[in-house]
Parts: sequence; structure tokens; C-alpha cells
Amino acid sequence: MAATLADILLCQPLFCDLHTASKTGDLAKVEVILSQGRADMNCIEWNSRTPAILAAGERHGDVVHLLVSKGANVSVVDDFGVNIFHSACQGGDVGLVKYILSLDKHDINGQVLCGATSVMLAAENGHRHVVEFLVGQGANVSLQDNSKNKILHFASRAGHVDVVKYVLSLPVVDINSRGWKDMTSAMMAAENGHKDVVELLFRNLANMSLKGLYGNTILHYASRAGHVDVVQYILSLSVVDINSRG
Repeated sequence: MAATLADILLCQPLFCDLHTASKTGDLAKVEVILSQGRADMNCIEWNSRTPAILAAGERHGDVVHLLVSKGANVSVVDDFGVNIFHSACQGGDVGLVKYILSLDKHDINGQVLCGATSVMLAAENGHRHVVEFLVGQGANVSLQDNSKNKILHFASRAGHVDVVKYVLSLPVVDINSRGWKDMTSAMMAAENGHKDVVELLFRNLANMSLKGLYGNTILHYASRAGHVDVVQYILSLSVVDINSRG
């Protein structure tokens, strides 16, 4: 007989009190749990995340410091290849990112399973200060993930104008580089309705006449997703044939 969802969940290591306290930043509770030996500080939940990884992602630096001081393993990765450093970059606390990097346990250009690096994850989540710090520490902004997306694709797709501005200031970034489905950053921004990012990319000489996979243009992506304001803006540029075939 096939296993039910309940059966599957019963076989999975779910959240314990230490996971919950760490994720919510309840430092006092974390201290009590550890002092009473009620949980292994390196225990994993259903995605193989440790309490330290959870705390880092939620910007709870005090909890991370405590767990590390008690011997937490900072080399653990979850089922998606995310370690505590990646998690901290996603969370966006610069001080915490600096602290974890200072432990000398992580490659600043280390990638998660999808190929994204820490600086890509920070850009995707809109953390410009983290992106700037990582670049200053030598993060490679020329790398791409498994779908050929680069840092500019991540920032543009998520609509973070300030991050896009900063990334464009870096001399090694190609504004017209192709990512997933041969899409440019402008196409990704248009598809996700980020008109301000599309405008910024155009002002910085992004080529709006390029075509992605199957001949789709930026107008196809904006139209299919239903973003009227983006469609209007693209049409105003007079660079895309309104009857082009994708």
C-alpha cells in the first residue's frame, strides 16, 4: 500500500524546539535548551537545515554567535546546498555575513545546488550592502548559475533597482548577457513587471531588440505576463515590432 503524506511526514526530521527558538531569535530559550541538553545543536529539520542556518537566514546574529561558541558545525549544507554563509547572505545582515566569513570555513564564491553564489543570493533578496561587501571581499560577479543566469539577472528579475544600479557600476558586468531561455536581464525584469528596472537598463544602453528562446522579444514577455505599464513603456521606445513572431 502506498504511503500517505502523514506517513511520509512522520519519517522526516521536523522542527524541534531548538529549531523554532533559533529561527524566531529567542536567545533566552536557545540558552535554556542548550544548558539542559534537550537538543543536539546540529540537529537537522526536514530540509536538512540546522538551527544555525535558520538563525542566520532570519538575521539573528546573537543566536548564531551563541551556537557557534558552543560548537555548532558551520560546514553543514541543507538539501539545496545552502550553508550558513549562503543563508546569512540571503538574510541580509552585513555584520553577520562578516562574522561568518571571518570563520574561514566558506568559499566566498561557493555555489548552492542551482549554481547560485552568495552574492547572487544577496542580490536576489535586495541586500545591496551585502552585495557591496562581498564584492569588496573578492566575490566573483562574472559567475553564472546552472541556467546561465548572472548576478544582474538575479537583481533584475527580483526588481531591486538599487542593487541593479550598483551591479551596473561594476566594469565586468555585461548588461546584455543571456541567462535562462536566452533571456536578458531586461526581459526578466519585464516579465516580472518591474518597469523601473526596465527603464534603468534601457538608460544604461541595454539592447531591447534582442530575442530570447524561440524568438521571443521583451514585448512578448511583458505582454504574456500582463504588465500593461511595462508594455506601454516598451512600445514607447519604438525598438520592438509590435507584430513580431515568437
